[in-house]
Amino acid sequence: MKMKQLTTTAVLALLTLVIHGQSIDSTKLALERENLSDLYYSIREARTKDLPPSIQEDSLCQNMLTFMTSDWSDNPRTRLTPDLYFDPRDSSFVRTIYAGDWISNGTEWGLYKYHFIIETRIGLDELRKPTRCLDVEDQDEMRTWWQSYMDSYNDPKYHRKHWASAYSFIPPPPPPPVLSEWLN
Repeated sequence: MKMKQLTTTAVLALLTLVIHGQSIDSTKLALERENLSDLYYSIREARTKDLPPSIQEDSLCQNMLTFMTSDWSDNPRTRLTPDLYFDPRDSSFVRTIYAGDWISNGTEWGLYKYHFIIETRIGLDELRKPTRCLDVEDQDEMRTWWQSYMDSYNDPKYHRKHWASAYSFIPPPPPPPVLSEWLN
């Protein structure tokens, strides 16, 4: 019986160390925000050479590369937005940058015509998962992305409300694509 108690105690102690060792503190969050900022400014300033080759060679990322070299900043309706959240499902930070044109629909929030969405995931173990550019023409993929993104604002496991109160960091949610029925 003593052996079973010792084994149970050892397992609980190990789990406590693992969970404690993977906590997200302000230093880790600041580093992730800085990395997101680097990618954001590479896109904003059309520094394509600063992007990883995997992005430059991905056919779905061509929308982003075309956007980067256009005169997008001349259009006051076009926005480039960075975002960062933690996804506990795979213990990773999700860095997202999306661009598009805001479309008035009579509400303060409006709709959005997306030009591109790029997503990079970095695990707490600092292993990089593949970067992906979403196919903004694929309505099913867009709907899945937008709805799961919106879920991250309401579910506490994504840390958004904690970060907002502890670190004053929470960006606005992305507007829905041109299909307003997605709001229902």
